[in-house]
Amino acid sequence: MRWLWLGIAVVVGGCTAPNPKSCADGTCGDPALPFCDVNGTLGGLPNECIAPACESNTFAECRGNSEVRCNATGDGYDVTRCERGCEPGIGCLACDPNETVCANGSVVTCNAAGDVTVVEDCPLGCYESEPRCREVDPSNGLGMYLDMVPSPPDLDLGGGGTIDTTEGTISTAGDVSLDVPTFLVPAPAGGAPIRVFVANDVVLGDVSVTSGGPYGGPALAIVARGEIDVVGSVGVQSGDLLSSGCSGSNGVHEESETTRLASGSGGGAHATDGAAGGATSPGETPGGQGGRAQGTAELVPLRGGCAAGGTSSTIAPATHGVRGGGAVQMTSRRLVRVAGHIDVRGTHGDTTNGYAFSGGGAGGGILLEAPRVELEGRGGLVASGGDGGGCTSSDLGCGARGSGAQAGSMAQPGGEPTGTSRYRRGGGGGGGLGRIRINSKDASYTASSTFELNGDRTPGTLATR
Repeated sequence: MRWLWLGIAVVVGGCTAPNPKSCADGTCGDPALPFCDVNGTLGGLPNECIAPACESNTFAECRGNSEVRCNATGDGYDVTRCERGCEPGIGCLACDPNETVCANGSVVTCNAAGDVTVVEDCPLGCYESEPRCREVDPSNGLGMYLDMVPSPPDLDLGGGGTIDTTEGTISTAGDVSLDVPTFLVPAPAGGAPIRVFVANDVVLGDVSVTSGGPYGGPALAIVARGEIDVVGSVGVQSGDLLSSGCSGSNGVHEESETTRLASGSGGGAHATDGAAGGATSPGETPGGQGGRAQGTAELVPLRGGCAAGGTSSTIAPATHGVRGGGAVQMTSRRLVRVAGHIDVRGTHGDTTNGYAFSGGGAGGGILLEAPRVELEGRGGLVASGGDGGGCTSSDLGCGARGSGAQAGSMAQPGGEPTGTSRYRRGGGGGGGLGRIRINSKDASYTASSTFELNGDRTPGTLATR
């Protein structure tokens, strides 16, 4: 009997041992699995204990007249009883009959019976005292233009096209003109003029942004009531011409009956300095100086990269160097998604100029703003500096080009000729790095591991009004 009793005890104990993941009794005893997923909609099975991982302060579900909401630290849920009931997708209602309120980040309107009739989603939250959705406040004072066009058209350049910021025109790859409301904003001190287009949903494929001139021109801004999707390559090459102290200085050309000597020009600057051009030979005529960094990390005012130096000569008119990369601002009330490329790299210096080699232009500016910013796939935001002009190291009468700045590396100076040829030219200095600014609801964005971010990159919080 003794052995039989022990066997029964073991069997009975095995059948009644509690399941540590079950909360059928309403409790979770394991500290690693602290929350009971009653309905099985939060990542588990019905009545299963789970370890929550959620976005802080977001609504999760209704449980009868209670709401389940992620806590402030994103590692658990708070369950709160609702006095007026819980509405799926909203949470606790704070809406009396014939009232409009800000409830859980949405503007909610109730009818005379107290039933919810209108729910307006507010990506940036809402003002409880008014009540209304918080509205995006685009950088560089562009909110007024968004307000001036309450019902803009969509802008679909998914098949490619051209945007001219000087003329304010947009055409598809098939040369079909698109009528999109546009405004020209004068240049502020230290910034570029801005060509603003106002649209609803925007899709950009392979798009060339031009300014109609060899140097400079208005920067591009697109402000959208809907989403902005960049699916192709958007090249913005309308950069600044010259800016005191920021542009590279000229190389010097000297010529006699027996010699022709030219030092390299300096590279333009933006977020970082441009590099100096190379001398005609060690200890001889020095190259032009690189420009010095200017502008702000916020890209307010909006501006592109500065131009490189050109040539100063006693036998020919002075020439300008190549231009810097352009500037673009894309602001959406909803989402900016980039799966393609936005390219504002500085122009490379020339390699055929009979006088001094130009330096490289500085990288331009890219400003993206939306409640959510998503950078996907193998796309990229490119604001690198242009390389200076120059020759290969095998040419003894010609200095090597200076490399333009990349993310993590500074611009490099132009090289000096290594030989004693009567015709010697120093290489042009590389251009400085441009800026990338991303403003979102919480100063964060998502980016795939294969997405290229080549510029001086800073995050910021999206302004609201």
